[in-house]
Amino acid sequence: MQSFKPTMRIAAIQTCGLLIGGLLSTCCWAHPGHGIGGGDWSLRHYLTEPEHLVTALGVAVLIAVPFVWRDIRARRAARAR
Repeated sequence: MQSFKPTMRIAAIQTCGLLIGGLLSTCCWAHPGHGIGGGDWSLRHYLTEPEHLVTALGVAVLIAVPFVWRDIRARRAARAR
């Protein structure tokens, strides 16, 4: 089985992350507290509602993973020298 080039692997991971994030965010549109007539649009709402919290954590992971991976690769390369 052929392995992907590193850039293709990164693109595949990013695409999967965007798809998962997009699917999770569509679940958030219809929960109570949103829509016409107000609702609680405060920061507390976004950090306490599970629908928003899961999406926020997913985005945080997608942002953090490339930086952590780069750090791990740099440490491995430094050790190999």
